[in-house]
This record gives sequence, structure tokens and C-alpha cells, in this order.
Amino acid sequence: MTIEIKGRLEVIQTITGNYTKRANCITNRETGQYYEKNVSCFQVDMGDGRLVWNRIDNGKIAFNYSTQNWELIKFLENSDLLKGFYDTSKNMGYFKKDESVVYLKERIDTNTTIPCLNLDVATKLGYTSSLWDEFLY
Repeated sequence: MTIEIKGRLEVIQTITGNYTKRANCITNRETGQYYEKNVSCFQVDMGDGRLVWNRIDNGKIAFNYSTQNWELIKFLENSDLLKGFYDTSKNMGYFKKDESVVYLKERIDTNTTIPCLNLDVATKLGYTSSLWDEFLY
């Protein structure tokens, strides 16, 4: 459902399926899709003090769980933060390494681990602790 006022769409559907006012959105010029401000796009500091709207699916930003802000990945990767699961939707983001962080493995025969915010999140994701090592599978 869209509502047209004076030849312009006033209420539009965003990429998340929500309906909202067009003024609350930015548009992807390539696809014509709408991204709702502070829901599916966020103002991010570009490193020089400028705040620029970035879509969550542009590959340039990620969620910093420690600060509860979206930030440029290039800055997050050069920090002391871990990249891993921070919620039960298997969203990947960055968070501080502390005693509550657990490490997950998808398979026994791999050395690849995935940091997870804490045991509670890992358990809700379906991981269980191992009898033979410190990882959850």
C-alpha cells in the first residue's frame, strides 16, 4: 500500500517491509529501494567528523555492540574488538573481549572459531558445550 499526495508517494514500503513516510527514508539510487533512517540506514562518522547516511547492506558498516552504534568496518577491524554473534538472530557485529565471551565451532574438524558475546546467546543459538575442549558446537 502506498499513499499518493499531489503526484508523489507520501507513504512507501522500505526494504524491511515496513511502511513509513518517504521523508523518513533515503533511497538507493541504483535499485530505487527505500531505507528507513535509523532502522535500515544510519548516520556514520566517516573519520573526518562528517556524518553520512549508510545502508546496513552496503558492506561498509557494522554494529558496534559495545557502543551501540553503527560504524565503518575499516575502523572496527583496526580496533581491539572481536567480530562475532551478539544476538540470537545470528547478527554479526563487534564487541569487547571479556570473560563472558565464548567461542563457537561449526564442526569438530576445523580450527575456525566464531566469537559469541556470551554463553546465554550461544545457548539460545543452539550451541552446546563440549566435554573435550573449551568450545561450543
